[in-house]
Amino acid sequence: MMDYQRMEEQLTEALGLRRRPVAVAFRDAAPAGLMKFSGSEPSGCSFRRVAASERSFYTVAGDHYNCPIGSYTHNLALPPERAAELEQTLIYTDLGEDELYVTVPGRHLIAIAEAAQTIAAANQTLFSYHRERRQALATE
Repeated sequence: MMDYQRMEEQLTEALGLRRRPVAVAFRDAAPAGLMKFSGSEPSGCSFRRVAASERSFYTVAGDHYNCPIGSYTHNLALPPERAAELEQTLIYTDLGEDELYVTVPGRHLIAIAEAAQTIAAANQTLFSYHRERRQALATE
């Protein structure tokens, strides 16, 4: 069984996350015990922002129609009256230009959480090596 608390701690520490990780599942039926999202959001990514504020809910295809790109990435066919909408920006998500959402298949989550610290350490080692190398090779 997955220890979500441990995975959250591993990912948060190794990746220096400033926001809580959010779980997303694609299901054929509404999950028992969860409320359907009420209201609307401008983009599918906005649901991740709402969920990061410690709200649990489920959505249906129509909840995602405000974002043509998100609908496409979720394999949701837009209704004909929305299909011509081609532009979408990250302005609705509250993400900075140096931030992004990453989607990880659940079956790989444990392995990724366990490897995150090793990956972060390797990246830091590479960063340090190349910073020193740049100083050693630069003439000005």
